[in-house]
Amino acid sequence: MNINGRKVEATTSTPVFAVDTEGKISAWNQGAEYCLGYRCSQVLGRRCWEVLQGREPSCNRFCDETCAVLRMALEGEPIHGRQMFFRNASGETMHVSMSTLVVRGENGKEVAHLLKSL
Repeated sequence: MNINGRKVEATTSTPVFAVDTEGKISAWNQGAEYCLGYRCSQVLGRRCWEVLQGREPSCNRFCDETCAVLRMALEGEPIHGRQMFFRNASGETMHVSMSTLVVRGENGKEVAHLLKSL
């Protein structure tokens, strides 16, 4: 993922991943590898909800093929930060805080998620 010609994943140790307009993972930085345990090669091109199986703090399923966050981001609606539970590579549940940015690039829009372990 590039912003003004600079790779976002190279400029921060914060776990960051991005999805394209179809919800497929298009970027996955080293911070995300460290936090969630998946190597970039394991997740690129896969749908994020299939990999991370996100749930709300109430344990209700949140992530699926009708991703509200992706839809809101692409429609230009503001997205508030939220707490999520994601499945890591070991199958354990990770509690994270997630912020979302929309990045407009050469290939259209990407939605970037910045994570913080809780």
